[in-house]
Order: sequence, then structure tokens, then C-alpha cells
Amino acid sequence: MKRFKGFIILFFILLCISPLQASEEYYTIQAGSFKSIQEAERKYALLEEKLSPEKRDFLRIELVKGYYTLRIGKFNSFKEAKVLLPEIKELFPSSLILKAFVLDKRIKKLYRYKETESVAAVPIEREKVPLKTEAKKTKERPKYVEADTEKVEPAPTEVKRYAPVSKVVPFKFILPVVFIVVVGFVIYYNRRRILIMMEEITGTSKGVRRILKKSVDKDYRHSCLEAPRYLSSLLVERVKNIMQDTDINRIDMPVQIRVDKPVKDSLWICKELNNTLKRSTGTIMVLDDLVIPEGEKVLGEMLVKGDVKVSRTATVRSIVSEGEIKIGKRAKILKYLDADMGIKAEDGCILGEAVSTERELYIEKECQFTCLYGKPIRTYNFTSTLRMHETDNLITLQAKHLNVPVKFLKDSLLFTKKELIIPELIRTNKNVVTTESLTIKKGCVINGYIKAQKDIIIHDDVMINGAIYSYGNLVIGRNVKVYGSISSEGRIVIDSGVRIGGRDKEVKVFSKKEIELMENVEIYGTVYAEEGGRVI
Repeated sequence: MKRFKGFIILFFILLCISPLQASEEYYTIQAGSFKSIQEAERKYALLEEKLSPEKRDFLRIELVKGYYTLRIGKFNSFKEAKVLLPEIKELFPSSLILKAFVLDKRIKKLYRYKETESVAAVPIEREKVPLKTEAKKTKERPKYVEADTEKVEPAPTEVKRYAPVSKVVPFKFILPVVFIVVVGFVIYYNRRRILIMMEEITGTSKGVRRILKKSVDKDYRHSCLEAPRYLSSLLVERVKNIMQDTDINRIDMPVQIRVDKPVKDSLWICKELNNTLKRSTGTIMVLDDLVIPEGEKVLGEMLVKGDVKVSRTATVRSIVSEGEIKIGKRAKILKYLDADMGIKAEDGCILGEAVSTERELYIEKECQFTCLYGKPIRTYNFTSTLRMHETDNLITLQAKHLNVPVKFLKDSLLFTKKELIIPELIRTNKNVVTTESLTIKKGCVINGYIKAQKDIIIHDDVMINGAIYSYGNLVIGRNVKVYGSISSEGRIVIDSGVRIGGRDKEVKVFSKKEIELMENVEIYGTVYAEEGGRVI
């Protein structure tokens, strides 16, 4: 709101300044320009004597960037100036019509016909310098004409214009331009607020749902949102292409073989890792269970046919397993993990770019991650029993229960003035939308999605049967149930006992910043944090 008021003030300032800057240009005849004012005054006197009083109106000497310029007339059109031009050219053949500003600050000498006819010239800054030939004007008049036939040096600051030029934009057109610019800035800086209002009026929320798509790059690391096991599928496909003519089930197969197809892409096939393969950065296929000893470092991408155990403090680049993966304390994954039968990570692990499984993904405290996918994802101290939400004492939401004015639009509630607070034990079957921050108190049931321009705070024991969209930070209290996806442009904090999604409802939890998961959290689907997440 403060930003909006600032633009209104700026708009009125521009309105006041615009007339001052909109000085108008006029057509005038320039007879010549001279380096000394004495020479300019001599030519001024010649025009003053030759022209009738009404024709020499606005005869003047102007100082234009060091040159004393002799000009006559102040015409609104080119045609008016053209009438007087032939008479001036008899005395000054190089005369021309141009368009220029008539500014008092640069006029040194001026004649005005309308003010008086008895005074030939009105000096502005200096007295008139007497001419040496003033007493012989009548006798030497032909000589003056002859002298004026010489080439006159044009003023360097003016542009010759022999034809009519386009008119200056009138003030009446400046106002709409200023208004459009100010309105454009207001719309740009309040685009999210306007988007929310328009979506509720039209009954659609496609724009807000595009937050996730706009926030995610086309980079392969971010493809985990749309295809959580994308990275593992690339490795499996690459191994299949290399092994088209290799039979790994033959009895006489050696302990380790190398397959090259093509030359730049090689695959090691083995039953167990040796020191050579541990240092290899290529692709490794292990035909049995795999144990990576404590403190070891394996830099290759591994496809394992059995179970995998990564011991504590070990470092692994990538593992795709057809069995189960167990990760020891403080182990480090550089790129990704994927398992068909589940993954368990102990305390203090660094889980790389992506960890995915079609079964349970269990994570202990102090683990760091970027992208998680599991059915479900569970954090430490998980218990399947939770307190049931009480629905008998709930009150149906009405306008009198709220702290701000409310406007009903189709199946949504739209709030526009200040922070919205929904009191305890309230039930509503409508979507809750606000252009400010939103707080939902303890025990409420929202049968619809919620959307806020700023932060969202959800207290304990709340049930939301819909998605959550936040343009700020999001805090979810204890024992909250959410049956929908979550998208936030700020930080997300999920407290203990929270359940998101379900066996029949796979969801996405997305943050453009950080995600923090407490103990006993269960999420069916994908969790993605652009700036990294952790279990605390």
C-alpha cells in the first residue's frame, strides 16, 4: 500500500512539472549570426530602418552558444514566416526559416510593435552601442545592402529547416503518456495482487499454479519435480544401450569386464568393486549386493542389481539399486540415489541433488537434501498413530467471525485490506484467498485451497482439504493434515506430526528457498527446495 501511495505522489509531481518542460517552439527568420555584438547591432539597425513597424515585430538579437544571432518574427506557422522571407532576403540573401524557442534569458535586444511604435528597440541587458555610420544612413544605404550580400555564418546551435517540420507534442498529449507510465508501474509492482483478484473473479487459479513451472528451470536437476526418478532412468537407459550385445548371465563371466560402445562411453561390469573401479569416473554395473566401506570414496555412477550399504563417512557419486539402499551416518552423496525397494538415511547425511524410491524413504535428523521422492517420505521418530481431529464442535464460517471485511466471489473468499485471521474451531467449504498474510487458528477445517499474497501461518490440529499457495513464507504447525500440493516462494517450515498427501493422493511440496522438516512427518510424493532443505 505504501508503494502504491508513492506512485500516486509521483504522478501528481509529474503533472506539475510537465507544463514547465513543455516550452513551445515558433517559426522565425534568421538573418545571420555574428561573433561580436557590434556587428549584430549594425545589421539590426539596417533591418529596423528598412522594415515597417508591424513587420519588424520580434526583431531581436539572441546569444546562442557564444554567437550573436539576428532573428525576426515569432510565427505559429511556416506559411506566415514565408510571407516576410523575400523582403529579408533582399538585405540578407542567406536568410532562412527555422523553428526555435523564444527565450527571454538569451535575448540581448528586442523590438515589440504592439508595445510602442515610437521606440525602435528595447535593450534588455545592455544599452545600445552607437553606430559609427549612424549619421550617414541615407547616403550609404546601398553600401549596407552590398555588405550584406556576403556569406553570413549560421549559428552552430540551430538546424536549417527549409520546409515545415513536425509540431511539438501538445500538452494535452503529455498527460495521457504520463498517466499510462504511472499506471504501468503500479500494475507491474502489484501484479501478484492483481493476479489473485482476477483469478478469483474469473473462477480460475491457473496463474498461481504456474508458480511451480516458472520457478523450475529446464535443467535436468529440476526435472525431478515432473519425473522424480528422471536421473536414475537416464542411467538405466544408458547402460541398456551399451549392453545390447553383452550377456551378463553367462556362467564363465570373469570377475570384471569392460564394454565400450561407443568409444567415448564405457561400462564396467563386475561382481564386486576393487580399488581400480573405486577410482573410476565411468559407469559401473555391480551384479551382486554392494558394501562401500567406511571412509571410502567412489566417483563413478553405479547400477547395482542387489542391495547397497554405504558405510558412515563414505562418499558416493551416484547409485541406482534394484534393491534397498542404507546410508550410514555422515555419508555424502554427490549427485543422486534411487532404489526400487526403499532408502534409509541415518543422522547427518548429505543427500545430494535427488533421492528417490517407489517405497519408503526414511530420513533421520540433521540430513540435508535438495529433492526427495518417496511413497511415503518419513522423518525420524515416525509413529503411525495420531490424534483424530474433532469435528463435532466446529462452527461454520461467517463474515462476523472474521477481523476484516469479506467479499464473496463464487466459491472463494477474497480479502483485501489487512491480515486475515480465521479464529479457532471454524469450518468452511470455500476457498480462502487473501491479498495480505493469513493465519489459521487451532482446530479449523478448510475444505478448499488457501492462497495468500504474503506469509501463511497454520496453527496446530488444522485440516486442509486442498492445496496451499503462498507468495511469502509458510509455517505449518503440529498434527496438521493437508490433502493437496504446497507451493511457496519463501521458506517452508513443517512441524512434527504433519501429514501431507496420502496413498491415493500424491502431492508436491515446493519452495523457492528452504524447507525444514521436523520429526514424525509423512509426505506422499515430492519435496523440492531450491536453496536446500534439512531435517531438524
